Amino acid sequence: MKLVGIARVSTDQQVGENGEGLARQRNALGIIAANHGADLTIVEIRGVSGAKVADSPEWQRQVVPLLESGCDIAADSLDRIARPEDFDYGVFATLVAHSAKIYTPNGVEDPKSPSGQMLITFQAAMAGRERMEITRRTQEGKAAMQKRGEWTLGQHRLPFGITWDKVARTWGYNEKAPRVKAAMEAYVGGQPANAVARELGVSKAGIRTIMANPIYKGIFAPGWSRNDIKVEVRVFGEGKELPQLVSDDLWNRVQANRQMKSKTYRTTNEATRKAAPFSGILRSLPTYELEGQHRVIPTEKKSDHPVYFNRSMGRYVCRCSCQSQIKAKTPGDFCGIGMLNAVEANKGILAYFQGMAEKSESLDYTELWTSLAEDALGVAAGRTGELQTTIKDIEAALERLLDLHLDGSITKEKYTEKAAPRELALQEAKIELAPLLAAPTITEEDVIKLQKSWGQLPAHIKAGTVREWAVEHFSEIYINNDGVAGFAARIPWVPGVVFQFGATTTWEKLGANIKTHKNTSRKVAARKKAASSK
Repeated sequence: MKLVGIARVSTDQQVGENGEGLARQRNALGIIAANHGADLTIVEIRGVSGAKVADSPEWQRQVVPLLESGCDIAADSLDRIARPEDFDYGVFATLVAHSAKIYTPNGVEDPKSPSGQMLITFQAAMAGRERMEITRRTQEGKAAMQKRGEWTLGQHRLPFGITWDKVARTWGYNEKAPRVKAAMEAYVGGQPANAVARELGVSKAGIRTIMANPIYKGIFAPGWSRNDIKVEVRVFGEGKELPQLVSDDLWNRVQANRQMKSKTYRTTNEATRKAAPFSGILRSLPTYELEGQHRVIPTEKKSDHPVYFNRSMGRYVCRCSCQSQIKAKTPGDFCGIGMLNAVEANKGILAYFQGMAEKSESLDYTELWTSLAEDALGVAAGRTGELQTTIKDIEAALERLLDLHLDGSITKEKYTEKAAPRELALQEAKIELAPLLAAPTITEEDVIKLQKSWGQLPAHIKAGTVREWAVEHFSEIYINNDGVAGFAARIPWVPGVVFQFGATTTWEKLGANIKTHKNTSRKVAARKKAASSK
């Protein structure tokens, strides 16, 4: 009979002086081998927790080959072999695969037996509880250390120029600290953050972190970067061994400067939104693709021709695939939107929708939106019926497959192979069906409410909230060099459905003075002319 004995310790502290932790386990293993008259081979595993034994090199390279040769396993206790966590029984699966028994001072356990399986399961539950307790005690210990003003993370996580002596439990500065003070003084003096970051040798994000960390004014505040400050402890300055790195006056001036720059950035964005209220929902589309069309589209997918606002030029610019063709000097038909003057284009688009809003009280307009709602519900109802039929067919097919498997006509592997794609399709159909079933019934009050919200456009123009109004009502607005080609209106009662409507109006009729710059350059035109003459 042969035994492979496991002597394991998780940390160096568990080894103890002169290796007494391992020595105690070796003695216990020797007694087990003597009691059973077995030859013993001891394998020591250091620095590995019970949950990671199966992944350790010692287990893979020494223990497993011995198990394959017919050895059983011995340990001072079961938790020396493994402490299963998250139902990971890798070690015990290996023992079962090699029919190996477990020898401990309490007796012999067979992982294949009911009693052995029960013991392993119980041990896994206890290990999970122990793990939660260890985590709780660790977090409580860290919180207590932070309240005392102690650093709880690794040395590599310390702020720039700051040191922490783990043994003496004292804070300090290194040779980089004076550079932080000089950087803050330069920033307050008007030097840009990018230049300050380069001089300090950090990134732009790094300089922002340094300038916001209260440790430099002497305050240790864990969680400051997450705006979750629960503890503030003075570690430098008044009453401490070392003075704070920067004075309160310098610190306050740095924060005021940062807030001013942030406000300037926000003001710039607000100005951009005001100059281009329709940016993000504009799409370039040739007139002939949409003219006269009235159709419901059950999708929220955007078209492939987005139009963006170029702030430096004050123009709307298309960024579709034709731009890459122009850069590559490839002849072809382009979508045709040039660099539209944003001020004039905004005026034209507003005039387009103001005209529709003014018609919101007319009978024709009421009929239009009522028809739109009915069409949307019709599409939703039709799709609902299709999905319900699909779900019924898939469920019937899965039942037939299950009957074949239970009758023994097909194997479990064949059943799994055929059922998997059907179960996936069933899940997708149910996910798509759920919002359609939840769609409410449209009443006359709902239609009147929608009409009134359209009629509120003049009030939004006056309040400067045109963008909010546009995003609420439209999925896309189609424009080109000739004018407004149409739009895709949102249907508020049916999720994921838009109504694409073509009502082309020229810029001239809308009162917009648009002078476009054609995308195609003279060189491209010359090449096309030369190619056609050949």
